[in-house]
Amino acid sequence: MLFRSHPINDHILIEYCRIEDNGDSGVKVYGSSNVTVQDNLISDNEGYGVLVWNYRTVSGYELDYVQILRNQLSNNGDNIKIDGGEMDGVITNAVVASNEISFGQRGVYLRHNVASAQVYDNEFADNDVQVYDDPEVLDIGNVLTS
Repeated sequence: MLFRSHPINDHILIEYCRIEDNGDSGVKVYGSSNVTVQDNLISDNEGYGVLVWNYRTVSGYELDYVQILRNQLSNNGDNIKIDGGEMDGVITNAVVASNEISFGQRGVYLRHNVASAQVYDNEFADNDVQVYDDPEVLDIGNVLTS
C-alpha cells in the first residue's frame, strides 16, 4: 500500500487489514499528515512493515499526527520506521503504542527530525534492536519506554 499527500486528504486511516508477503514494504506513507495505522496484521514484508517518511525536498516541511496503534508486526525488514527526511523537514506528534513487534532488524526506527515522538506500551520480541533512534532524535524531546 502506498499513500501520498493530496490537498484534500485530511486523514489517512488504515485498519483491519492483513498486509503480508510484499517484495517491498507493507505500508508506505509519504508526505501525509493525520495518519493512523491501527489494528492490522503486518508481516513477512521484505522492506518495512510500516514506513512513514517526510519525502519532501522542501526545507521546513512538517508532517503532523502519525499514530501506529495496536498492530501485530513481525518478520519485516524493519517493523516500523518514522523518518523526518534528510532536509529540514520534521515529523511531530508521532505515537507508536500498544503494538506487538517481533522478528525484525529494528522494532521501531526513528530517524531524522522526529519531534515529540512517544513510543510506549509496545511488546517487543526477538528484534535485533528493539527501538533505534538517531542521536539527533533523542535531542528533540522524545519519550521512549517499553
